[in-house]
Amino acid sequence: MLLLATFECIFYCLNCVILLELLYVHDIGGGMTIHMFGAYFGLAATYFFQPKKALADVEGRNGGTYNS
Repeated sequence: MLLLATFECIFYCLNCVILLELLYVHDIGGGMTIHMFGAYFGLAATYFFQPKKALADVEGRNGGTYNS
């Protein structure tokens, strides 16, 4: 978790620099930068930190049911 939090801070700062300094986006309140960062960082984190057991799913436990 410490490693993930470290990467999160680095990539959030990089996201702010790209949006505010390079693309000249005027984001009043910072809503667009934080939500866009959260969406893309969350997708990347779930892609890279997937457990291999869940991907192999031999017994079909990761599927949805009517009771879930």
